[in-house]
Amino acid sequence: MKKVIAVLATIATLYACGNAENGKSDATKATEETPGTSTMKQEATYKYDANGDKVMLHLILDGTKASGHLTYEISGKDKNDGTFEGVIRDSLLIADYTFRSEGTLSYRQVAFKISGNTAIEGYGEIEQKDGKIIFVDASKLSFDHNMVLQQQ
Repeated sequence: MKKVIAVLATIATLYACGNAENGKSDATKATEETPGTSTMKQEATYKYDANGDKVMLHLILDGTKASGHLTYEISGKDKNDGTFEGVIRDSLLIADYTFRSEGTLSYRQVAFKISGNTAIEGYGEIEQKDGKIIFVDASKLSFDHNMVLQQQ
């Protein structure tokens, strides 16, 4: 039994040294897996900054549970800053976003397609239900705009 523990400890040490040597953090390595397929906690930050518009998505995954922080600074619009909680399945994040804009607390559903080192927000028909803006049909979302967030 002691030999098994020693071997496992050696493997864990070699693995940790290998991660430090190749320059990639554990969070970066974890997010290289298909999101939502691992049971280990994963973190990644995605950003868009062009044409006066900024979007920052900090994503924390724990299995299929997703949470994090989301900020929008769109030119000519009020800044939105808040947190989200949701799920990720087949690289699609669907979450409830709670944010402040001009001192007012609001709620809406957001969707992002996570693919490789990018995240693209999904848009579709929405409705108001129980004080929240939600997607009418998340299976009909469009991900065809040019605001592609890059993993940092």
